[in-house]
Amino acid sequence: MSPTVYANDRLRFPEETLTRSNQSFLIRPTLKVILAAFVMKSLALPLAGTLPMSLSRQFIPLTLLLSLTPAMLSAGDWLRFRGPNGTGVATAPGLPVEWTAKDAAWETLLSGIGHSSPVVRSDRLFVAAASEDGSERDLVCLNVSDGTIRWTRSLALQADKLHPKNSHASATPAASEEAVFISFADDKRHIVAAFDHDGNPLWKRDLGPFESQHGHGASPIVWHDLVIVPNDQDGPSAVVALDIRTGDDVWKADRPAGNTAYGTPLVIEEPGKSPQLISSSQASGITSLDPLTGRANWHTGGLPQRTVGSPVYAGGLVFQSCGQAGRGVLMIGADPFATADGKRIVFEEKKVLPYVPTPVAFKNLLFLWTDNGIVLALDLKTLKPVWDEPKRVDGNFSASPVCVNGNLYAVSEEGEVVVARASKDFEILGRSPLGDRSHATPAVANGKLFFRTFHKIVCIAPAKSAK
Repeated sequence: MSPTVYANDRLRFPEETLTRSNQSFLIRPTLKVILAAFVMKSLALPLAGTLPMSLSRQFIPLTLLLSLTPAMLSAGDWLRFRGPNGTGVATAPGLPVEWTAKDAAWETLLSGIGHSSPVVRSDRLFVAAASEDGSERDLVCLNVSDGTIRWTRSLALQADKLHPKNSHASATPAASEEAVFISFADDKRHIVAAFDHDGNPLWKRDLGPFESQHGHGASPIVWHDLVIVPNDQDGPSAVVALDIRTGDDVWKADRPAGNTAYGTPLVIEEPGKSPQLISSSQASGITSLDPLTGRANWHTGGLPQRTVGSPVYAGGLVFQSCGQAGRGVLMIGADPFATADGKRIVFEEKKVLPYVPTPVAFKNLLFLWTDNGIVLALDLKTLKPVWDEPKRVDGNFSASPVCVNGNLYAVSEEGEVVVARASKDFEILGRSPLGDRSHATPAVANGKLFFRTFHKIVCIAPAKSAK
């Protein structure tokens, strides 16, 4: 039976209490192959390559083979950066397009600052925060209903050099049915830690030094029984898959070093096709890996500048932008199912592009909301702009827009939420201040909107007349 966790429960765990658990059931390779073959056949996935050479042990957790179907999670959950598979799209009837501070369902002041987005599993919200100097990094759990802080778990790291727009808590947690996972880094350590929903530590991994000119910020994701961690940095780089229950390596895909990347991966799962783990970096461009083994499927080749926004899968293509100095310089669209003799990159754009914000797709339109408040919409069928001129919106933006009920919600760095119609008939519907600066992408869960500013979480619920 889990211990009782009281509101505002705060614990700081010493190093020795956050070691990896070794409790998992193991099976012999022959049985492993039989089980893998059965599962792969059931999912219409190829068996070839399911036993990666990168596995350093002779056994594999039974949980990985027997848990390849998604956990039964609430449709209202928002479990990773930008929600379900990173789409940034949700339905939550009755949410307002404009409000005042007194209309908020609740606001909660956090003890630290950061740009991590919230994630929500059932009645709990998880978010990362950090002290000003970065010496203390926190994972904070709040009640979704009233914003009460349930618990805070702190990890000690060192201060690190940052870009002026970055923070020591910029990575967004990822949640599963039973646990939550967070990633923090300084130049000596890249920590991935797991806690259950009551804040009890499960395991912790140190992936080694993290070399970056601008600090850490890429977020982990959960895919079935794997915690997948992007680790593209100035130093030795990789994408790493960890066992969700133990934190042990399942596979590791080494990658060329380059400018640190900040995008969050996604997984393409189309009927009758093998799943593809999509990630991006300047050094590798858009890459596709087998999420079961880490084996490379394809890559586009490097991009001219750093990737900060995340890859987007829309209209059958994977889109990724790169840039520098606050503006995008190139976006490409890659066909993830191109044949060996086919063309992989089928779209390129060099004008009116976001650098930090990630695009969002809705009803055959891809909306590009730039760092300086210019919006462009592409028709996903023709890959052509739908307006003669881009739309101009006041403000500077680091957060990515989300699409809720067919409306775009974008948070400016000044802390103003701009809501616009996500259609060819673009129209500003409302502007609402949050009362604090913000670089964090909103979350949508349980019919509510959750905004993270530098110092607080703000919850916006449906208007009473809409309930």
